[in-house]
Amino acid sequence: MTIIAAYMDDDHVVIGCDSMASTTYVKYEAGTKLIDRLGNYSIGLAGSCRVFDILLEDSELPNTMRDIQSVRALRDRVIELTKDLKNAEFNLVIASPFGIAGIESDHSIDFIPHDYFAAGTGEELALGSMFNSRKMDDPAALAVETAVQAAVQYSTHCGFDIHIKTYERIK
Repeated sequence: MTIIAAYMDDDHVVIGCDSMASTTYVKYEAGTKLIDRLGNYSIGLAGSCRVFDILLEDSELPNTMRDIQSVRALRDRVIELTKDLKNAEFNLVIASPFGIAGIESDHSIDFIPHDYFAAGTGEELALGSMFNSRKMDDPAALAVETAVQAAVQYSTHCGFDIHIKTYERIK
């Protein structure tokens, strides 16, 4: 598993992750991207790296997130693409101009009522860090970096390099 953290301010969307992949018995550096930008939104995936590879290879993923219906359309495409994968556990984090959402491997959607979110191993640590960053009015990039560092420091299934991507928020 890995940690994915997303944070938005008025001008930026920042998404970050560590680079550890793990099973119950083995920890290794993931050989695939775990965060990327698609059109006007960013996605990050904690869990099955194969799911993320399948998503990035698909030419039919929506390239615009405008509203709740857009997230539902993405979820429907994820269901179609992953229907043949058995026991693929994942949390997909979506950071878009209208907000942050999550899609889980059971195909449920979480609409996040605030401007930060974390999923994966160490998510509680990352959420606590971002809550504090929000109170301190930290820049979005610093908030995400600190959140991922907290998960890496205190979770046994997070580690290796930290990757942060900052995008201008398209309104």
